[in-house]
Amino acid sequence: TIPRASQSTIIENRLASLSTPRLVIVLFSFALRIAIASIMLVAGVNWLGRTTSITELMLNAVALNGIMDVDELLFAGFIPVSVRQSVRKLEAIKMKYSRSRSQ
Repeated sequence: TIPRASQSTIIENRLASLSTPRLVIVLFSFALRIAIASIMLVAGVNWLGRTTSITELMLNAVALNGIMDVDELLFAGFIPVSVRQSVRKLEAIKMKYSRSRSQ
């Protein structure tokens, strides 16, 4: 887990602490992404399931893939280069699992 603090701090490209408001934003965006992905899964399966020809199926699958990549394209297009480089430099957060969960 990441320690909570009054301010979020990054030390040597590692997230050292996370503020409570920032944690709420992260959890909200995570829940929103899961909800959107679930809706897209159901809609995509229904849409692809109604496709009758193989060429239309391939075209629709590529279109759905493009829709799923929109968030990455927006990040690449609207976020300044310095912020993108900082995000790339961040180390992965190490998770500790219990013995029962790791088996």
